Formats: sequence, structure tokens, C-alpha cells
Amino acid sequence: MLFYGSPGTGKTSTILAMSKSLFGPALVRSRVLELNASDERGISIVREKIKDFARMHLSQPPTDPTYRSQYPCPPFKIVILDEADSMTHDAQSALRRTMEKYSRITRFCLSSARLARYGSGKKKEDMNDTPSKITVRSIEEVSGMVPDSVMDRVVAALRPSKRTSKYDEISNLVTDLVADGWSASQVLSQTYKAVLQDESISDEQKNQILKVCSEFDKRLVDGADEHLSTLDFMLQISGIIQSN
Repeated sequence: MLFYGSPGTGKTSTILAMSKSLFGPALVRSRVLELNASDERGISIVREKIKDFARMHLSQPPTDPTYRSQYPCPPFKIVILDEADSMTHDAQSALRRTMEKYSRITRFCLSSARLARYGSGKKKEDMNDTPSKITVRSIEEVSGMVPDSVMDRVVAALRPSKRTSKYDEISNLVTDLVADGWSASQVLSQTYKAVLQDESISDEQKNQILKVCSEFDKRLVDGADEHLSTLDFMLQISGIIQSN
């Protein structure tokens, strides 16, 4: 979960209240870790305190049926990182790996107040000003997600058509994606999810597309040109879908 907004609006209080409602007084201390990332923001904190907490076995909830009826006690722990955008780059990279590895038994809540101001175009010295209204678009910018409107265009370009060749349409689309600065790996991830959810694509075709996605991901890791790789990636997927 990403809690986003100006200081004093109740982000941390909301998370703590939710945590207490989930676990109750008997479990809240063993299931919830709260850190102020502006004070404890180095990579050592992530590698030691957060990682150790994330990989700990879950404490068993009370067997009292009255307690369980009042507090659901879900099978996970919660890490609360206040002012997560103040963390160092190395700490953020280490945190990402921890989040991926232990997400089954640990959930992470991040507060990100400063980005609201930077996203609104305000200078650092104007940080105390009230930020502009938070929108879906501002959240997408913070998370790095490709907007739905752009992904709709991607999916439309990949679908079958009466044209003998879709090269020009896909080439223009990829040029726009690169020019707008969208991450090739993010385009890969969201395209893959969109394909999996498309019931008009057969399981056999999805298997073929998975192989293409794996190859494309390896290319990006090896440092291949994002423009050419994305173009090849989309042309291959389009060819697989059109063979239906």
C-alpha cells in the first residue's frame, strides 16, 4: 500500500488504526514494525531491521474465539515506512528485493508526502505550501506505471486486423513510448498482464508469448537497446496473436 499526501492528514494514524483493528492488542507489537525512513533510511536498516522482521515466522494468534471474532488476525505482518521517499537509493533497491521475497507473509505501507509537492512542480523551498490535488495520474507518476490510456493503445496495436502488416502502427507506437520516457521493463510487465487477462487469446498462444517476454526481459537485463527491443517484442506478440 502507498499512502500519499501532505503532512498531518493522518496517513500514519490510519495505518496504525487499521493494524490495531486487524491484530488487536495481543499481536500488534509482534506483527507491526513502524519506522521513520527520514531518520532510519540507510541500507543497513533495510538489511538488518526490516529484513529480519520480514522473514520472521508469524506469531500465533490467541485461540480465544471472542478475540478472533473481534480481530481477524490475517496471516501476514505489516512494515510501515514513514517518509519512504527520503530513503537512499541503495536502501530503496534493497527494500525492493525484500518486498519481493517476503511478500507472502509481510505487507509494506509507504508514505510519500514530499513527492506530492515535487509532482505539482513546486520547488524544494516551497515544501510547506499546500500541494495540488492528488489524482490518479499523480499516483501513476509516482509508481512509474504506464497509464491505462497508453496501454489501451498498446493492446489495440497488438490485436488482429485486416491489414496485411501492422509494422507502421506498432513502430509509431513504440516511438511514442520511447519519446515519452516509459520504461521498457514496465511496458513488458503491463503488456504481459494484459495478455494473460485476454480470454480471446488461447493458452497455447499465451505460452508462446511468455517465451517472447522471457527473451525480451533477458535482453533488457543484458543492456540491449530499448527502442529496438520493444519494437521486436511487440511485433512478435502481434504475429502470435494474429495467427489465431
